[in-house]
Amino acid sequence: MKKRFLTAIIFTFMLCACAKENKTVADDVSVDEGSTANVEEATAEEATEIVYEVVDLDESTEEADESEEEVNIDDESAALYDAFLQGSAKATFDSNGDKGEYIVFSDFLNDGEDYTLPEIISKMTGEDQYCSNRNCEKCVGSYIDCGLDGNIEKLVDLILDGGTDYFHPCMVIKNFDGKLKICYDADSWSRCSTDVSYNGQVSSSGANGADSHGSKSGYIDSLGHYNFWYDENVYVDFFVEGTDSLYLETYEFGDGNIYCDFGFMDCENIKDNPNDSDNPYNIAREILKKDYGYKVVSQEEIDKMIYEKRLEIGLTDEIYDNR
Repeated sequence: MKKRFLTAIIFTFMLCACAKENKTVADDVSVDEGSTANVEEATAEEATEIVYEVVDLDESTEEADESEEEVNIDDESAALYDAFLQGSAKATFDSNGDKGEYIVFSDFLNDGEDYTLPEIISKMTGEDQYCSNRNCEKCVGSYIDCGLDGNIEKLVDLILDGGTDYFHPCMVIKNFDGKLKICYDADSWSRCSTDVSYNGQVSSSGANGADSHGSKSGYIDSLGHYNFWYDENVYVDFFVEGTDSLYLETYEFGDGNIYCDFGFMDCENIKDNPNDSDNPYNIAREILKKDYGYKVVSQEEIDKMIYEKRLEIGLTDEIYDNR
């Protein structure tokens, strides 16, 4: 068992064609050619020449402060994750965890097939892809512990060039008995950010325009499975014919319904008076139900559904509170 300090160390490498041989991939840990670990050297036929900077936030240094956070990881996983970042280990793509919006891994990777990191980048930026002809400027690796079970995963962030219109795909790599798997992938861009917390909680949020924004929440459990939690959309100055402008929040939990809570933008002058036969809130409720198909509920009911769904997907209070 190794203690790995969360300290940045930066280096640049180029994957070149070389002969297959035993290779030491991390901290004196040698992965033999005949072992179950999926570490392979690129052959002359399949070599992909890609240059990018690797920032591994988990590499220990002699200068590491003892007060820095420590992560306990087994030697095999540490070696495999290092080898993947260095381009010599392959990971199996699992399309069930493919959650990208623009950079959709299923568009260039085949489900169940194995790929090195340079191969993934080459296919991601290849012809006819959304990020065609972009360069990967930086690859950032950091440890996470999905489900807080002590089995460490590797979060890999790729920074592609493109000025202000940047793209930032990420993936979670997990060791399954010496075989690496891409159990989750998503993307960030100039108006949307995807964040993967240390405990495996996932949140993607961004703006749909000046008057609306949305978010998607999920959870990668200890088995590497992505679990949908809920989607939320917020609309400012939402216009409903027959009423004043609304502040509207909608929620989806995967049961086929869209739940909503709302208020009037002019909340100082428009009150929800149940004794008023012309109560504008009642008029808006009926329109949202009849014309939009929404289930209008209170914020307290929404909070209860969020909590119950969180427990249903295994994101317990203990795990949730340690993100």
